[in-house]
Amino acid sequence: MPESKIANGIEKFIDIVDDLLRHKSVLGRHEWLRNYLRRPYHKLINIHGKGITVNIGGCVRTKLPPEFSGKFIENYESECVEVLSKWCNNSDSGVFVDIGCSLGYISCAALFSSPSVEVIAIDSDLQSLKSTQRVCHYARGARLTVIYGLISDSSSVSVSYKTIVEETLGRLNQPGLTGDPGTHSYVCLNTDGKTKTPVPVFSLDDLFSDNYLAKRPLFIKCDVEGGEWFVVNGAKTTLNKLSPTLLLSIHHSLLSKYDKTARDISEILIVNGYDIRVLSVDHEEHWLCEKMAK
Repeated sequence: MPESKIANGIEKFIDIVDDLLRHKSVLGRHEWLRNYLRRPYHKLINIHGKGITVNIGGCVRTKLPPEFSGKFIENYESECVEVLSKWCNNSDSGVFVDIGCSLGYISCAALFSSPSVEVIAIDSDLQSLKSTQRVCHYARGARLTVIYGLISDSSSVSVSYKTIVEETLGRLNQPGLTGDPGTHSYVCLNTDGKTKTPVPVFSLDDLFSDNYLAKRPLFIKCDVEGGEWFVVNGAKTTLNKLSPTLLLSIHHSLLSKYDKTARDISEILIVNGYDIRVLSVDHEEHWLCEKMAK
């Protein structure tokens, strides 16, 4: 029997075992047993070392580490993932910027949607960036760059893209950083003062001022828990010069913490020539924003 068929057979068997034990709640009914068996169980279902097949958003077939492969991911922001996947397929050598990447599922979907798209994942929580590296582990090629920081309308430090990337990798080598599920937290513009160590703050215009992205298709996703106006306001040069496609998560209830509204965001976008479409609504609104043809 060809080796590929044997491998596929093993994977299907493991999927059946995984579905029976975990997703049919055989282990779920005994939480203490599930906790005890979690690590050996993950090793069992990933015995081939190739990751677990999961369709992120129900439309992008990926491979994930077993500890990040819950079934809920198959319904994760499906409309947004579908739009991103189509863009990746149609954008050779494109760059996807994932602002507020959290655990990295959207970054992973972009990497698996196209073999040529590069991803820049940005987050203000180091554990989240560590998780993102793990979640994207099985994507082909060294196409993931991670950046530690908050995105706002001005920068708190002098900005050199190369230096920021190097400093992020250095921070991620600190002892105690694992990226394990459950270790991440949300650090936003209005919570940074409560953190033990100040988080560096950048604007997109400063971060990409060295023309690294010039003449490349660009897609920017932003999910920053109410700080989205600051992201857009600090990206006016980027919007004008690079005309990126934008996918913005608009948190109406959180914008008021910054004395901003969704209208404030839309005004900046419209002035810069963007058409806004509400793609979907859950606990937030997802805006797809594209530059209008002149």
